[in-house]
Order: sequence, then C-alpha cells, then structure tokens
Amino acid sequence: MKNNKGKKIALIILSIVLLILIIAFIIVYNTVSYVPSGIINATEDDFIKDLPEILPDNMKTELRAVVVKVDENYLGVKANNGNLYYANYAKNGQFKTGQEITIFYDGEKILNTNPAVLLDVGNINIEKEVSDIAISEDDLRIFNSID
Repeated sequence: MKNNKGKKIALIILSIVLLILIIAFIIVYNTVSYVPSGIINATEDDFIKDLPEILPDNMKTELRAVVVKVDENYLGVKANNGNLYYANYAKNGQFKTGQEITIFYDGEKILNTNPAVLLDVGNINIEKEVSDIAISEDDLRIFNSID
C-alpha cells in the first residue's frame, strides 16, 4: 500500500512539473515566436545588401588596403587585391605607412588613372597598425615617382 502511495505522489509531482513546463513553453513561444514574413529564411547577406540604402552615398563601398604613402591631401594605398589607389581624404594626419585600413567610398567616382583615384571618400578606419598586406619596392617606386 505504501508503495502505491509513493508512486501516486511521484506521478502527481511529475504531472505538475510537466504542466509547468508546458505553460512556460507556451508563454515563451507566444512572446518570442513572432517574426515578420520574409525574415524567417533570411540570411545575413539579405540584411547586408539592404545596408547601402541607408548609408550616405560616399559610404556604400569599402576597400581594404595598406597605406603605402601619406601625403597632404591623399593616401597612396595598395588594396588587398593588389591594385594601387589614391584616396582623397583631408583628415590624413593620423595615418602611417604600413597600417591596414578600410576605405569607405561611393564606389562610382573613380578617376581612371594609374594609380586610380577614389574621389568621394566618406571615411577611413584603421584596422591594424601593421598590415599583413606586403608593400613591394615597385609599389613604393610608383607612388614616389608621381611627386
């Protein structure tokens, strides 16, 4: 008889715990599960591709590069794809040769010279004080020969 009474008490306690868990699940599901249609299967890229719509025009494209030369009104840079660019940017006092940077620009206003000139630069962020992108003697020669 005692054994049945213990089983009944255990069954009642188990039922109460299970009922509490079900109620908690229903409450959490109803408060957290609302997701607007179209976002359920969205990836990070879906949100990133909409980002340029809210940024100023001169912040829509970014270019990762190493600073090859710092001049009064521009930076001479080598992009991680190997291309050389001038970035027109007035606030260049903080930059040093060898730093890895990200240049934000409009992506369209590029003067097609050698090296190309990024005309509408919105911002430049310093990513690393010493870049992993190598600066060759040829890169230095190109930027120094233009002066």
